[in-house]
Amino acid sequence: MHEDPIHARPQTAVAALAALRSGHARFHAGEVHGERPPHADSLREWVETQRPWATIVACSDSRVAPEIVFDATMGELFVIRTAGQTLDGAALGTIEYGVAHLGTPLVLVLGHTRCGAV
Repeated sequence: MHEDPIHARPQTAVAALAALRSGHARFHAGEVHGERPPHADSLREWVETQRPWATIVACSDSRVAPEIVFDATMGELFVIRTAGQTLDGAALGTIEYGVAHLGTPLVLVLGHTRCGAV
């Protein structure tokens, strides 16, 4: 996958959390880079494999999209969305898949204010 300095794949939980914080700061500052399609030279690799660097459990609320609030591009985040971040066996299995099979070094539970489901 094509990697640029802003969206390089973090290899540790600490680096992944720092990347999320940096993206969130860009979001708040109005300096997001926005969704970018994969680089043309690596489109086949991008389609055939995924290498997200964070597993995020987020609310299903349409106003809180992790890819936007963390200024992440396609394929960088493995997102599980449920109302109020409630977890059942399927959601837990999905988190396990992100960590064990996709190798994400960080699991983040993303909450938000005024959540109607909580």
